[in-house]
Amino acid sequence: MLTRSQYQLNTDLNEKLTSVSQYITIKAFGKDKAADFLPDFGFGCRRSSPVPEFAPRLLAPNVEIVKGAAVGFTETGIVDSNGDTKDVDVCICATSFQAFAPNFTITGRDGRDLGHQINTTGSSYLSIMNEGFPNLFCKWPIRYASSYTKTLTWPTTDIASMNAPVSHGSFLPILEWYVRYAFKIITHVQRTSLKTIVPSAAAQEDFYIWTHQLMKRLSLSEPCHSWFKNGLDHGPAVAVWAGSRAHFYEALKEPRFEDFEVTYRSSNRFEYLGNGFTRAEGTRGADRVWYLDLLREEEKQGVEAFDINPVRPKKKSADPEIVIPKATNKRQDAKL
Repeated sequence: MLTRSQYQLNTDLNEKLTSVSQYITIKAFGKDKAADFLPDFGFGCRRSSPVPEFAPRLLAPNVEIVKGAAVGFTETGIVDSNGDTKDVDVCICATSFQAFAPNFTITGRDGRDLGHQINTTGSSYLSIMNEGFPNLFCKWPIRYASSYTKTLTWPTTDIASMNAPVSHGSFLPILEWYVRYAFKIITHVQRTSLKTIVPSAAAQEDFYIWTHQLMKRLSLSEPCHSWFKNGLDHGPAVAVWAGSRAHFYEALKEPRFEDFEVTYRSSNRFEYLGNGFTRAEGTRGADRVWYLDLLREEEKQGVEAFDINPVRPKKKSADPEIVIPKATNKRQDAKL
């Protein structure tokens, strides 16, 4: 799970994790071969690999390790970045460096292509929506669940978004939070009779700037070839939320409707207010004072959620109690 100190540069925890990962690598591969696998960047710049599980396979006598990238294919094999050709029987492409563009075309306003916009700008609005694509909610792709569920399910309907909490622990509550946020906006759209809602370009740009200003403090921004950077060495870390998981939950707790541009179903934005009466007022037996119960419930939730101290009677002081004589007749009772 991403924490502030775990990925933050020049912290004791990050330096200790870097040392531990180096120790595990040397122990798994041996001093002679470990140099080919020791990274020259801090812990967290790339997704950490389970070295004890990989090492025996990579050290097998029928395995040849080639350092460098695959730059092309021939009829019989692969061409690497050194210009050498390796003849193979099967090629398995598992880089997934362009992991954010959808596997199908999504066209937004002015003919925009979502995949092209994601790969060229590397930005989103709060990791869930995109400027120029109204009424569209993107989520952290469910395909990452395959590493947890041990399945090979890769849905073709994934729509990933940028700077999502992909390294922040269990994905289930994160997906639920995405859906919760989307439902809040959908409810607002339905209640106020909106036609479209889309984040403004200025809001998305501001979120991008905030994200990567904060990312400079984290090891995610160090130079390393990573899908966190969409396959680049020095590009911005576009995959990961710049804060903690709890920070993500707080950010998406309530929509910031001031960040959106909307269009209405009618020429008057207040047409949804109807004829001036509520449905309860025209329904026999309906609760017409529901707001009283709601206010009591919200007050109760406020006390529990925010530790608000309600007004309580003052404690009795140590001063002697003032005794008021009891009234002797009705007229005196009325005056008291």
